[in-house]
Amino acid sequence: MICAVLCLQQRCHPFTVYKINSFFYTNICSFIAVGSNVSNVSNCVTFNHNKSVCMIIGPNRNKLSADMFLGSLKLEWVTSFKYLGIVFNSACKISIDTSYIRKKFYASCNGILAYCKSADEFIRFSLVKLFYMPLLCYCLGALGLLSQQVKTLAVCWNNCFRRIFGFKRFESVKCLQFYCNELPFTYMFDFYK
Repeated sequence: MICAVLCLQQRCHPFTVYKINSFFYTNICSFIAVGSNVSNVSNCVTFNHNKSVCMIIGPNRNKLSADMFLGSLKLEWVTSFKYLGIVFNSACKISIDTSYIRKKFYASCNGILAYCKSADEFIRFSLVKLFYMPLLCYCLGALGLLSQQVKTLAVCWNNCFRRIFGFKRFESVKCLQFYCNELPFTYMFDFYK
């Protein structure tokens, strides 16, 4: 179990722990905590110290914070953490790092496309769509991505079309996506949202 301890304000009472809604999945607990000890929170929940980290989100994220303890064990302060294949970064609001998603997609596509060079284009496309499109679409409905992040993921999807069908980087793949009965990635993003 992962516990993301989020310090948002420095004005709260120094030993008060506020519980907010879980915002990832059922096996991650989110706490707004300001103080030096969160052991009173863990009375009925078992935490794994090795997988628990602290992250500051908000305007005071660059200030040094007091040590946080889970029982007698000190928690590590981080600026980013990975949860279920998604990398979250500290900022004024919590942000998602899409470069990790893109790297996984490109590495996976390169693996399958290098292995089946002699296969038909539509077979290669079907393999990529079946096995690797979920890497790009994973958690899209739950993540608050910026429009620039959606565009970078759309570039991945378009580059996959270009590689499979032999298009140049400057050529548009919108007509090809239409004839393959596929939506552009920005429309798929809106669909999953």
